[in-house]
Amino acid sequence: MSPHTQRIWRQTKQKLVENFGANRPTDEITRGDATDWRLTFIAAGLADATVRKHCGFAKHFFAQALDHEIISANPFSKLVSSPVGNQQLPTKYHRDKTRLVEFWQ
Repeated sequence: MSPHTQRIWRQTKQKLVENFGANRPTDEITRGDATDWRLTFIAAGLADATVRKHCGFAKHFFAQALDHEIISANPFSKLVSSPVGNQQLPTKYHRDKTRLVEFWQ
């Protein structure tokens, strides 16, 4: 696993603990709680790609808990987490795109 992925996993874990508390039983977290957790990222102005990434990792963490029969349902299973491009990142210059198209013609 890449160092970047490890960092994002730690951030997701930290955000889960900050929101739900370190001592809250995982089987008491509801789908509504998971949705509210996602909405805190949106309210904080995080990019859609970042929100989806954290939701995907939370979904994965809780899927593992479900597989190990620690919980009976995954409250994060319905959250949108499919990857998308980050629209806040700068794009290539139009000039460079034009050069690339010209190269392949």
